[in-house]
Amino acid sequence: MDINRRVEAFSELGSKLKEAELKDVVDKAVIHNSWYTEQSVVFALNSVIEEMLDLSKLNEWVSKYSIPDQKENKIVALILAGNIPAVGFHDVLSVLIFGHQAQIKLSSKDAVVIPFILDNLLEIEPRFQEQIEFVDRVHGFDAIIATGSDNTGSYFEHYFKKYPHIIRKNRKSIGIIDSSTSDNDIRAMGEDIFKFFGLGCRNISKLYVQNTVDLTRVMEIWHEQKEIILHNKYKNNYDYNYTVFLLNKENFLMNGALLLRENQSLHSRIACVHYETFNEIEDLNIKIDSERESLQCIVYQNTAKIPESILPGTTQKPQLWQYADNVDIFQFLVSIT
Repeated sequence: MDINRRVEAFSELGSKLKEAELKDVVDKAVIHNSWYTEQSVVFALNSVIEEMLDLSKLNEWVSKYSIPDQKENKIVALILAGNIPAVGFHDVLSVLIFGHQAQIKLSSKDAVVIPFILDNLLEIEPRFQEQIEFVDRVHGFDAIIATGSDNTGSYFEHYFKKYPHIIRKNRKSIGIIDSSTSDNDIRAMGEDIFKFFGLGCRNISKLYVQNTVDLTRVMEIWHEQKEIILHNKYKNNYDYNYTVFLLNKENFLMNGALLLRENQSLHSRIACVHYETFNEIEDLNIKIDSERESLQCIVYQNTAKIPESILPGTTQKPQLWQYADNVDIFQFLVSIT
């Protein structure tokens, strides 16, 4: 099976999933992980279909690389995350499109959606069966791509150091609001905060706000997302953080959907976002440069002013060439061939 057929098969998969009945897989995923909702699973699947299984995008992606048809196929172990639905699909797609074998260890938190996608792929092109193996424990592999927390990432680096590897740890995403940021930009940025309850590395956890911006206006706009508080686990986190902030006599803003407190850390609790103020965007660039190794996404409506920034509302629909941790998987797969 050559690269053209593999690309074509994934494109056919996108068309098939558009017409698929999703209720059963959505219900199973929601039962399996109480952070998942019907809306979040459907959104994740639609993002996969639109951004990763579109024929023109697939062709544009693979055209950037030299992928030999005659090569020694390697076994690439994939230890997937499960914080949001199908978050590890891009890794699986990359290995299969390249032509290597994917040895997949699913997260216990996301053990439904990716098998559903691949079952549909095998109905289209059964030859992919030779490239797909689900395992409880990775073994006998030639290279590995593993995603985890800072703690598990350090363990992975030690345990798999003798193998070619990509080891991902925690990264955070930031948003920038200045005097030119419109209400619609702020509203779109709210999607980058609230989607998947803020559990993904592409969710904004820290804001940089120009000191001329009225934060009350920002919080009023984000109050439109107030229905998020109806989710029990999110509300429990909101209430807990609210109580802790009160007991610690911290200064913070709240709107019934989100807690906003001034803090320098990129990491914030669920249902809370940190912020810092700045004077001029040129000064902020220096600050951001010092944090780039810890950043996944930089969200700003004026992308020309901040290198590698993306538009508000786009964090949870990454393009095929927007790699996690900015590590090019295809270049890695080329290197082990």
